[in-house]
Amino acid sequence: INGAVEGTWDFGDGLTADGLTTTHSWSNFTGELTSHTVTFTGTTLDGCVGTVDTTVHVKPQPVADFSMNAAAGCAPLDVTFTNNSLRADTYHWIYGDGHDNDGLTAAPHAFAYEGEPTTADYEVTLVATDDLGCSDTKTDSVTVFPAMLAGITGTPEGCGPFEADLAFTGNEAIVMDWDFGNGNTGSGANVTPVFTTPAGETTTYDVTLAAMSPHGCTDMSTIEVTVHPSPVADLS
Repeated sequence: INGAVEGTWDFGDGLTADGLTTTHSWSNFTGELTSHTVTFTGTTLDGCVGTVDTTVHVKPQPVADFSMNAAAGCAPLDVTFTNNSLRADTYHWIYGDGHDNDGLTAAPHAFAYEGEPTTADYEVTLVATDDLGCSDTKTDSVTVFPAMLAGITGTPEGCGPFEADLAFTGNEAIVMDWDFGNGNTGSGANVTPVFTTPAGETTTYDVTLAAMSPHGCTDMSTIEVTVHPSPVADLS
């Protein structure tokens, strides 16, 4: 309004403001297009009052939201995502590992990164968009710990009584438990179990190692240890 020195605004949503210029935000949680009549009433120095109005159309605002059954775990980590979004028509999932897909329901996603030397963090993003072009985004993170990769090295064959030198191989482990298959157990990175041939015949033992990383990731490895009976020297 030309010449106005003061004025008031009615935003059509129950809120008002004073001044010649202003800013205002409208919300729309109805799921449909809403309209608001904005009215400005201005007053000149002479006390003359004038009114002008316009219509503001507000598109409904989608709300992107999702939950997941696991936020952290050992590789390979399978995560199931549940879409909890509101007022959206299309959905785009970005997993932060170079993969993405579209759809209301995200397929279970596998963060399979065995052998990573360090913990990996992936930002998972859901973009929810309605048919009017309005969109919202939610991002959450998934932490993937390196897989435990256990192995066994050593000499797997000898003559009884056979003292086998066995060693753990793999990435960092805080637990290394051994089952020697002969009723005896051990722990640690290096073990020297003794195997015999109770029946005087070649005997094979299944030696199993169970290892756990600092993050609680586990793996098992098994080798066969074969023990031959030693010859018995006899002179007469």
